[in-house]
Amino acid sequence: MSKLSDFISIKHGFAFKGEFITTEENANCLITPVNFSIGGGFKSDKFKYYTGEIPEKYILQPNDLIVTMTDLSKQADTLGYPALVPNISGKKMLHNQRIGLVEFLNNELDKEYLYFLMRTKEYRHQILSTATGATVHHTSPSKILDFEFEKPDLQTQKLIAQYLMILEEKIQLNTQINQTLEAIAQAIFKSWFVDFDPVRAKAQALSEGKSEREANLSAMAVISGKMIEDLSQTEYQELWEIAEAFPSEFGDEGLPIDWKFNQADNLFEVGIGKTPPRKETEWFSDNANDMEWISIKDMGNQGMFITESGEYLKAEAVDKFNIKKIPKNTVILSFKLTVGRVSITTKETTTNEAIAHFKIPSPSKLSSEFLYCYLKNFDFNNLGSTSSIATAVNSKMIKEMEILEPSDLVVKHFNEYIEGIFNKLRENIIQNNNLAKIRDELLPKLLSGEIDCVQF
Repeated sequence: MSKLSDFISIKHGFAFKGEFITTEENANCLITPVNFSIGGGFKSDKFKYYTGEIPEKYILQPNDLIVTMTDLSKQADTLGYPALVPNISGKKMLHNQRIGLVEFLNNELDKEYLYFLMRTKEYRHQILSTATGATVHHTSPSKILDFEFEKPDLQTQKLIAQYLMILEEKIQLNTQINQTLEAIAQAIFKSWFVDFDPVRAKAQALSEGKSEREANLSAMAVISGKMIEDLSQTEYQELWEIAEAFPSEFGDEGLPIDWKFNQADNLFEVGIGKTPPRKETEWFSDNANDMEWISIKDMGNQGMFITESGEYLKAEAVDKFNIKKIPKNTVILSFKLTVGRVSITTKETTTNEAIAHFKIPSPSKLSSEFLYCYLKNFDFNNLGSTSSIATAVNSKMIKEMEILEPSDLVVKHFNEYIEGIFNKLRENIIQNNNLAKIRDELLPKLLSGEIDCVQF
């Protein structure tokens, strides 16, 4: 058996000053435990940033191997897990305290092989069994370096890592594509329904004495981001119909004329999930053939579309405790403890009591795509009247939330405009889940030698 201490050391990060840490984006990304995925891997969607002086030796390099040594979650979800530092154009990645940088003492251990070794059940057991702290979980370089393992020769290590990295890189590519696609969808939504850009363009044109046709052309340019002469005939016709659907003036409340706000429970069937008695363990399951039961943790792990849950419920539990079944393609929202996570279901499902769902009645002009984008733009701080939004929000407030209700025709055009984006997002997420399952099944078999990587 070999010990990690024979091949690597782990360097602590720098205690960057809190007064210079911000959520306002700049070039200096401060790596925190939030940037580690459960099971290992890097998450680049929740950066903190730094505005103070930066010691040069605490700037990480692309593809550096790092580990997290602190975790605030109950199950120490990311403690000890590794990530490879991404190469993001124009950004510096800062080596924060309680993040360990793996430094190699010799050439006997392949970096990418180690990246996957630190994602095995055996390594995970070592970290959890030696962790300290009840609320905040800690590990240390010495505990990580004590891990013992069977080390194959370097060529075999590289082959194993190569196979697994093919899957990993496809997952990362899909994730990057999805981040771009969601940003596009959100930008379109914000332009149409937050900033009211097409309405403003038409109103401005008319105020300058231009014709209705010219006002429509102004809105088309805003919607497409193109010069009118650069549009194809098909694009021109489609954009003309979209622009024509928007009003050309604002009402007394600052909304486009004939648009309004309405309570959520007037537009949707708003329901709340439920948890069976925890002491009665017979109601709970880890079998994916049972009823999916979504938690806030699942929403955090999976993002826009939920394709599986960490726990499941027996069918008898759903019936006995009258737990509401949520249809496929329904928006769900976390409103307790962690407020404001938004996802869309991909199958009939259930949730716990910290999550609300918004079932769309039939017929309805509003869609899950519209509501998802609306809630992602919603300021949930406006719901609570106490200092802690996490404890201030209740189900009554969720049902009384004000939802923008544009005209039927504008919503119809929005749904058609972004349908392809959401379909591609869903497709990529499902593919990523399948790839992750293949990777996780191969990982122990390749590392143990059960599968011969040379013959693979």
